[in-house]
Amino acid sequence: MARRVGRPRASDPAATRRGILRAAEESFATAGYTAATTREMAARAGVNVATLHYHFGDKRSLYRAVREESMRGEQPRLADAGPDRERLEVFLASLFDFTAQRGTLARLSLLDLLDTSADAPVKDSRLTSLERALSSLRVANFEERAAVILALLDASLLASPLDHDSAGRTRRMFVAAALAAAGYP
Repeated sequence: MARRVGRPRASDPAATRRGILRAAEESFATAGYTAATTREMAARAGVNVATLHYHFGDKRSLYRAVREESMRGEQPRLADAGPDRERLEVFLASLFDFTAQRGTLARLSLLDLLDTSADAPVKDSRLTSLERALSSLRVANFEERAAVILALLDASLLASPLDHDSAGRTRRMFVAAALAAAGYP
């Protein structure tokens, strides 16, 4: 029986898929969607381009898989009880930590915002969490404010190195700016 073109030879297809995802994440985070090439990603992953396409189809599908993987995990939630400002402050700090723990998430998110070639951008689950939190607090224009806060978050993580000393300072500055953007001075 003839092999299908692009069918992986590796004995562990899941490991091959993970390797491709890691290589693609590095490529997309470095170059953005438009400039990243599947040829470069395949080379980084140690597979041929046909194997990459076997696992993910086209470049857009691979990009969606990378973005979804970068946001994997339980999203922070707004606490049910307490003063609104304090609940939002804790939520924002948790969102900062969630993003900081995912090395390329902030960069991928900002690059996604800048990419005008995307036919349908990947919905950022952090944005959904922010919108839900601001809506439940009855913040006016919560969708627009959530988008601004998310951009602030991602920019703050890229603007400063996250060594132990500066991470806490960056986190506090982000939370203060985000509270102001949400209408909580």
